[in-house]
Amino acid sequence: MNRFRNASGTGGSSGLATPGAGSTAVGHRSGLVIDVDYQTAQAVLFGRVEGRGRFISGSAVQSTAIPPIDDASVGARQSLRGIEDHTGLRIVGPDGVDVPSRGEQGVDVIAVTGLPAVPVRLAMLALGETPMSGPMLAAARRTVTVVEVLTARVRTSDGTLSGALLENAIREFRPDALVLLQGNQVDAEWAATIGTLTSLVTDEIVNLIIIVASDQYQQQAAQAIGERADLRGIDPVEFPVGDIAAALETELQALYDGRVDTAALVTATAPTPFVSRVRAADLVTRFVARRREQSVVAVDIADGAMVHWATPQQSDVQVRPDIDLGHHIRAIFNADLGALSQWLPVAVSHEDLSHWILNRALRPSTVAESLHDMLIERAILVELLRTVWTGLAASRQSDVDLILAGRPFSTMPDPALAALALLDAIQPDPEGGVVEMVLDTDGLVAAAGALGEQSPALAADVVEHDLIHPFATALVVRGSGTDGQLAVRGEVQNAQGETVRFTVPHGSIHRIAVDDGTTASLSLFCEGGCTIGGRSELTGIAIGPEGELRPGQLGLIIDARGRPINQQVEPGLRTGRVQNWFEDLGLKM
Repeated sequence: MNRFRNASGTGGSSGLATPGAGSTAVGHRSGLVIDVDYQTAQAVLFGRVEGRGRFISGSAVQSTAIPPIDDASVGARQSLRGIEDHTGLRIVGPDGVDVPSRGEQGVDVIAVTGLPAVPVRLAMLALGETPMSGPMLAAARRTVTVVEVLTARVRTSDGTLSGALLENAIREFRPDALVLLQGNQVDAEWAATIGTLTSLVTDEIVNLIIIVASDQYQQQAAQAIGERADLRGIDPVEFPVGDIAAALETELQALYDGRVDTAALVTATAPTPFVSRVRAADLVTRFVARRREQSVVAVDIADGAMVHWATPQQSDVQVRPDIDLGHHIRAIFNADLGALSQWLPVAVSHEDLSHWILNRALRPSTVAESLHDMLIERAILVELLRTVWTGLAASRQSDVDLILAGRPFSTMPDPALAALALLDAIQPDPEGGVVEMVLDTDGLVAAAGALGEQSPALAADVVEHDLIHPFATALVVRGSGTDGQLAVRGEVQNAQGETVRFTVPHGSIHRIAVDDGTTASLSLFCEGGCTIGGRSELTGIAIGPEGELRPGQLGLIIDARGRPINQQVEPGLRTGRVQNWFEDLGLKM
């Protein structure tokens, strides 16, 4: 039996380099990133402008990775032509993308990112209770892996492991790898498990089996299965659980990365490295957290769902390739459809919701155009994002200062719709009372992270100067009260000295429109023991250019809905309450 590798998990470097910090890549004048998944193909071009790395151009097209074309490279070439047409630059020569650049042709560095290959499929089986289950599942979900935890479905009604049920479950799921964990029922269940796996190996249903059990069980498996499968083993007594989980994470990362052939995606005159979107977004999230000394969340729900979280000291990620609004929208059926009603401003029956979801599953590329469709899509998006976000330990406190939002938030027709969806899903409760929201409309999080592996200074410049511009800033009110009871009084004074006064009751949300680029001052007075950032009064806070609050396109939002949002409200009152939120943000019903 092969030794299961013991390695560190995600991490490697601590993020992008600080600009000008002595990187050998400081001299790079330009960089190109091709970001491909099963929904879109996007090319992003960076370059130096007045000595700083800047975003130059981006071009996105519908992915050609699925039938009828079934070739992702077609979309990649189309996105490259889009950049050339937009900028007038010549990037592609007769032998592909010219790397490094020659004069005004080509680019200095190139990388591929995204999710261009199908996810790894992992089955996980614990023989009884074990403290390893949680860390191993968390490790797998830090990679591009669909995880099937084999629990109740492989056991009879009295909890006994069934070889027949186990075989059926594995045949149905068809995993690329299986993790077998020693638990407190190992003695009673080991023989049946190994017998079932032996049969599945013979039928070539399972090949890679990772056994986390004492040496005696590993040897029994090796004798039964022999060399017909790739067996990896590790004794949990020899290593801490964290190290074993990190080793699994590394193994799954390697399995996925090995599926990506960058040469088949883009032709270039130099080797094109692949940086997974998980790794790329991790680099950027941690860089921003350190640079701004904040708690940062980055979210993207396009081809699968991905949520990154980082502070200056630590980070985490949750990846769910089996959850999104397109090909994997059926994942919402794993939740209670009744939960969707708490995010809808109109009444929709469970039957109508089910029909809507099934229709979207049949036509995953459909763009919601009617108000009815957009409202249902937003509710599903909130619930799906909450599913992924609450998989991270950081969600328990939700101390979040900055949210970086990619698709589909960045493509929503109204920024207020995006802001409300993010606040509903993440439910930030920052210690400082303020959370900024950024829309990553150009795909810079993944692109800068991928480029940062080779040219960290160029990528860091782009993140600082082109990405971190909030479209909205929310002030979160802490404290409880009855709906309608006064939570906050406030006033805004513009540069001409004109003052607008307002009140914000409990259970509501209030928008303060401030034209982007103008200045004003804000004063807030909390009632009934409420606070914002630990303060009951905030006076003369500067709004606008380089002030304490950056309003962005949407302006400022006072969120006095409490935490958790909406859960304490009677179901019959929820629809009207959500209607009020939409109206308060200027969303017309």
